[in-house]
Amino acid sequence: MFYLSIAIGLSIQYRSFHQAKYLNSSWALSGGIFSKVAQLDQYLNLDQTNQLLIEENKLLKQQLYNIKYTSRDSLSFPFEVIETEVVKNSYRLNRNYLTISAGTDDGVTQDMGVTNPLGIVGIIEKSSAHYSTVQSILNVRSRINAKIASSEYFGSLIWDGNDPTIVQLIDIPNVAQIQKGDRIVTGGMSSIFPEGIPIGSVSSFELNKAQSDYIINVKLFNDLRALRTTYVIVNKDQKEVQQLDSISESR
Repeated sequence: MFYLSIAIGLSIQYRSFHQAKYLNSSWALSGGIFSKVAQLDQYLNLDQTNQLLIEENKLLKQQLYNIKYTSRDSLSFPFEVIETEVVKNSYRLNRNYLTISAGTDDGVTQDMGVTNPLGIVGIIEKSSAHYSTVQSILNVRSRINAKIASSEYFGSLIWDGNDPTIVQLIDIPNVAQIQKGDRIVTGGMSSIFPEGIPIGSVSSFELNKAQSDYIINVKLFNDLRALRTTYVIVNKDQKEVQQLDSISESR
């Protein structure tokens, strides 16, 4: 065995064909090892990569929500975005809620809008120091200002308690032009959600009993049964707008 090893070594050293075969085998082996190591390293860094993507998405959303306010100094933009995680979620009830991992210590308070990368999720109802409950749009008490993206007609987004993938847009006047597939977005007529956040597309529609308004079924872009990362929208102008609204309503 000793002499056989010496013979193989000399053969590799002095014969170019054997040497090339040996080097190719070595490279193949080491290349395979390096590839596995790289894959393992990539897997171990997935959380870090995902966090960077979430942070980038948060900044992009913040820029998008403030696009109408580009004339302002960036420090006075009304909208900020806070990244959160869903720790509890219900969608099988008539009144569904979520719990998210951000509270008053993070700047989250009642009546703030909640979204994710695909669209709206709900509105903050209560907050503790570190957690908040969110009234899901899959809640029969939910009522959110929304509109047809291709027109200025807006109404109220509600849920009839049936299909968790479909909500209803009501109070759209019968003169509105509607087609199946039209995009539905937030209307911007409240201080909770900026205008233009995606909600879903028209799947069907019909006139109400009085023939005055449409009842529109909206297929959600979002799957509210599978939520993880969400974003809370902080409107720094909200209190001022609400104070003006309350003064107007009291007259």
